[in-house]
Amino acid sequence: MISYATYDEAQLLELLKTGDEAAFTEIYYHYSEQLYYNILALVKDGNTAEELVQDIFSHLKLIR
Repeated sequence: MISYATYDEAQLLELLKTGDEAAFTEIYYHYSEQLYYNILALVKDGNTAEELVQDIFSHLKLIR
């Protein structure tokens, strides 16, 4: 299995466009927590913040 931890954002997005699930997973694990806390600061509700993060990543999967 290839480790994408050393890939930069542009490389990961290019791989994501080809349908690479491992690249999507790397992007998710790298950004989801930070994104969650930024959204939480805006909406002040954990459930809503979690749903919005999931929505964002669901749309990101459609990037291809």
